[in-house]
Amino acid sequence: MLQAFGGTFVHQPDTSMSALFILIGVSLVVASGFLGAFLWATHAGQFDDDYTPSVRMLFDDDKPDSKPE
Repeated sequence: MLQAFGGTFVHQPDTSMSALFILIGVSLVVASGFLGAFLWATHAGQFDDDYTPSVRMLFDDDKPDSKPE
């Protein structure tokens, strides 16, 4: 980055790329945390539903109200 200083341009190091590397690293850590939580939940059986599929046919569907407003 060039910056005017006293009528001359002084070259200063650009820090925007280092901020980008930090943000990419943080996003990878957050994404791996979410992936780990999802894998733990599937392994622990959080998404298992053994009851509902076997009795789904026994439940009546909710009928909409036929009263016009």
